[in-house]
Amino acid sequence: MNRYLPIFCLAMTHALVDAVAMFIEPLWPELRHSLHLTQWQFFALVSLTQVAPNFSQLLFGFVQDRWGSRYLLWLGPMVAAATLCALGFAGTPAMLGLLLTVGYIAVGSFHPEAAVTSSLALPGQRTRGLSLFMVGGTAGLALGPMLSGNLTEAWGLTSLIWLALPAIALLGAVHWILRRTATGAEAAAPPAHALHAPQLGSRWKLALLLLTVCSLRVVPNAGLTKALAFTLEARGFETSVIGNMQSLFLASGSLGMLLVGTRFRHGTERSVMIWSALGAIPLMAGLSIPGCPTWLMVLLLIPTGVVLVGTTPAMVSYAHQIFPQDAGMASALTMGLSWGTSGLIVAGLVSWTIDHASSPAMLFATLIPSLILAAAGALALPPAGPPIISHLK
Repeated sequence: MNRYLPIFCLAMTHALVDAVAMFIEPLWPELRHSLHLTQWQFFALVSLTQVAPNFSQLLFGFVQDRWGSRYLLWLGPMVAAATLCALGFAGTPAMLGLLLTVGYIAVGSFHPEAAVTSSLALPGQRTRGLSLFMVGGTAGLALGPMLSGNLTEAWGLTSLIWLALPAIALLGAVHWILRRTATGAEAAAPPAHALHAPQLGSRWKLALLLLTVCSLRVVPNAGLTKALAFTLEARGFETSVIGNMQSLFLASGSLGMLLVGTRFRHGTERSVMIWSALGAIPLMAGLSIPGCPTWLMVLLLIPTGVVLVGTTPAMVSYAHQIFPQDAGMASALTMGLSWGTSGLIVAGLVSWTIDHASSPAMLFATLIPSLILAAAGALALPPAGPPIISHLK
């Protein structure tokens, strides 16, 4: 049980960080109207929420690999909670952009150090450790839209600030427990083959292929919540319903992560990456049907969340196995840069579709090609584990 306590603490922190990061998701339609955002302002702000937390992970991953960054396990989450709970006080697009920049960089600072610590907490079971850690994050992703959507509908955008102090207090309590618990990163020795494994910088072609595959794979993950927001708003639903539907999709991902962590054996990560992309295609096609009934959307969101969100730990675990000497950078690539790249794609798709397409539901259809390309690209990736060393030399 002691081996799991650090992961539990990190998962709790992950839940809080990702919850505040998702506060804005059900609010995009309202903010677009209240701040009178142009198409380009909207594109820039949506892009910012993807670039700031995800691209910044490259820097924090480099710091983690070279010097360690354990202080970011508490500093990043606290700054994120303070700034992203204050979004309702942004009276101009510039102020909203400033709060998003600071808050989402703080979100990005937490992930590389936390992911590496979680993956090393269970030696020989990286995928399980990462899955449990990411279950916490997915629970937070699911909780965030529901909290912000219902709270702002009842008491307005500024009511989000009420969540700042409780969140910071809870973060402090969890980190106090974590500091008194032996961490996997301190206790676990690296695998023997890791000492002679290729480094990420020297295998840039493989790193670029992996980045491309992961970026395409998470385009639907990043785009589906926004597609839901604008599709449901066009049907007359309030922010509370939008937030609840987004939360249903993301909460279903927690079930998928538990499934991956407990049912899929070590070494199957590449296969999971391939088949999850293919399995999501018919589900996304169902959501994109013109006039798809809302009740059918609800039913489709559950397996879609399991397949799309639930299998993302496989990407991180795969990256850690092929680049064990640069686990922090590998985490930044699969949890940061890939999401940032996909977020830019989604921002372009969303800003164009909501202004030019006949129906916002067309957003679901625009996300399908990335799944086809992700599955094809994953087929070109080499198997993970010790054999990859001789394969790449």
